[in-house]
Amino acid sequence: MRPFVFPAEVCNTWGGDWHVGQRRESLFRYAGRTKQLGLYFQDDWKVTSRLSLNLGVRWDKDFNLVGASAIAKSRTFLELQAINSPYAVLSHDDNHDFSPRVGFAYDLTGQGKHILRGGYGLYFGNIFQNIPLFMIQQANPTIYQGLFSLTKPTDMVPGTGKTLGKWAYGVDQNPTIPPPLTSLVDGATGRLMDPKYRNPVSQQFNFGYQWPRPRTRSSKSNMSTNLACMKTRP
Repeated sequence: MRPFVFPAEVCNTWGGDWHVGQRRESLFRYAGRTKQLGLYFQDDWKVTSRLSLNLGVRWDKDFNLVGASAIAKSRTFLELQAINSPYAVLSHDDNHDFSPRVGFAYDLTGQGKHILRGGYGLYFGNIFQNIPLFMIQQANPTIYQGLFSLTKPTDMVPGTGKTLGKWAYGVDQNPTIPPPLTSLVDGATGRLMDPKYRNPVSQQFNFGYQWPRPRTRSSKSNMSTNLACMKTRP
């Protein structure tokens, strides 16, 4: 890789809690196993000769997806607990993911030619793993965190005696990075799951009309046309 030989080529840089040549505990993994369970029941019912219903319900259960077993050891949680913060509350997996499903098909004429169809359902998604993974990492013996942020040309690059505007990557000395830390530094970014966290959910529904297409000389079988509208909203 070609070094930045001109200082002006570097406009900003960021330093994290890393240290070359030392074994680190900057691991992003869950304490214990994570599992997901989904149970559902769904079936069709012929209400009348012209109306059919499709009804069902699904329940999803997460196990340790928010990293609850590591929250109590997270540096952020411990810092908040030390000052009696109301945010020092342990979060838990979302257990309320009940999603009903309903659909129907109605024969307008009773001859199977003009059909109205529709459906509605709730669909739950998964937790965005970035926040719990960083939070869990802060429960390790040594933790990952930002140590300095250089955004202006006048900012001093630690350990080099040069400002960012005059420092050249690959030419000048690299910034001085301290050994791995065991606690959060002043101004560090803490990460903690909201105790009221709920999994993301979307509402999806559709409505359609189906009717037969007139026969032509080129068609040898009956054909139908479908007009449908589908929509998803958070």
